[in-house]
Amino acid sequence: MLSGNSFSQTQQTKAQDILLILVQRVIDSQNSQEIPIPYGELAERVSGNRRKLGGPLGCIRVMLDELREQWNEDIPHIQGIVVKKDTGLPGDRVIFFLDPDLNPTEKEAIFEAELQKVFSYPKWLDVLEALGLPHAAP
Repeated sequence: MLSGNSFSQTQQTKAQDILLILVQRVIDSQNSQEIPIPYGELAERVSGNRRKLGGPLGCIRVMLDELREQWNEDIPHIQGIVVKKDTGLPGDRVIFFLDPDLNPTEKEAIFEAELQKVFSYPKWLDVLEALGLPHAAP
């Protein structure tokens, strides 16, 4: 398991649960329409408050950053498929939206490009395995 040491054990555990849900969402969507997951729906699935998803989603970013470095490979930002119900876009703190000067049209274009990367990435089960997380074959 890669670290994420700046996060509490609770956040790390919740991050693992969330990552499993997100990977399953991606795998399931490959046979249907590519559907992001709203914060509220994700919060319900992990028995939490949607306002408390930032820490675990940040932990996922850190774990994947470490894996990117280890593998020397671009792993898409899967946490970016978690979206606001009203806009259909990730929160402004998602790594590929950090530029405050982006207008809504630019954000949507960046989001669509990142979404394509996430849904076309073939190694999500390898990612789970590298992180020591259980998974079922699709």
